[in-house]
Amino acid sequence: MSSRDINKLKETFRASVKELIRKANNIGIPAFVTDTTRTLAEQKELVRKGLSWTLESKHLTGEAADIAFNPDGPLSYDAKMYKRLYKIVKDIPYIIWPYKDLGWRGDKPHFQYDPSKKPKSELIKQVNSLFRSVWGRQPKEKESRYFQYRVAGGVHTEEDLLRKMRFWHGLPRFLFILEMQRRGFF
Repeated sequence: MSSRDINKLKETFRASVKELIRKANNIGIPAFVTDTTRTLAEQKELVRKGLSWTLESKHLTGEAADIAFNPDGPLSYDAKMYKRLYKIVKDIPYIIWPYKDLGWRGDKPHFQYDPSKKPKSELIKQVNSLFRSVWGRQPKEKESRYFQYRVAGGVHTEEDLLRKMRFWHGLPRFLFILEMQRRGFF
């Protein structure tokens, strides 16, 4: 039988799932984990029953968790609750909701690990470090705040950052982007 044991999840992802459940419960969303890891035999059975479509599930590696609502009664998969949960997920590193983030249809309870969704603080440090390497100095307070604002404003991955930076104008920013690309930031 599939496991509900959060401790079987990959360490980084486990911390994100715990944070999600804690924040959800704190604002009155009765969320809890219904499934974490599975064996290959369990996954094959789910595919056979049509309840999953892949034998390469992230549940096999501890990189996925299914979440439902109402732990003290009949399970609930309320769409409105998932929308509220997604507002929390957007601000937690290393966890995504494929239903919304990847456009999946039909697997609302599934949340999974995404190593590219780094903490904003880490992205800010990387941006400031690259700023120093491009311009040879520490960013001034105004510049630092500007870049932090840009990073904190809906940017969670290198791809998000590149997408935002495409709209910044001026040669120095263009050089900054090239330097970030050269260093393999994205």
